[in-house]
Amino acid sequence: MMTTVDGLMYYHYIFKTYNGKSCLLYQEFKEKLGSEFQQIATDKGFELIAHSVLEDHVHLLVKQGSEDTTNYVMRMFKGISARRFFQKYPSNRYEYRKLWGRGYYARRIEEEELPKVVEYIRNQISANGYDK
Repeated sequence: MMTTVDGLMYYHYIFKTYNGKSCLLYQEFKEKLGSEFQQIATDKGFELIAHSVLEDHVHLLVKQGSEDTTNYVMRMFKGISARRFFQKYPSNRYEYRKLWGRGYYARRIEEEELPKVVEYIRNQISANGYDK
């Protein structure tokens, strides 16, 4: 496995809401999760380069250490964000039961691919604010 010069790697993660439900329709939810993802990255020593919270899935572009497994990174982002989300919006816990579904997609990104992947992630929401 190749690493960058500084021993860090880039990964594009995608994960879905529980049962693919469109439970993140409100802008407030998307903003809350976006700020939580940023805080989790800071706390755990990752760099969140780009993110997009959509109504039924999330895209994250993360710069992480070579010792950080994709499983560990996803456990941190999904577990902590779900706990904090339901602390802020406890009534949603009863309606949706869980926030994130099982599994995730992770793809290693080389540095030369970064601009294209960042653009892709940022363009997941159309100009009128809806998911594409």
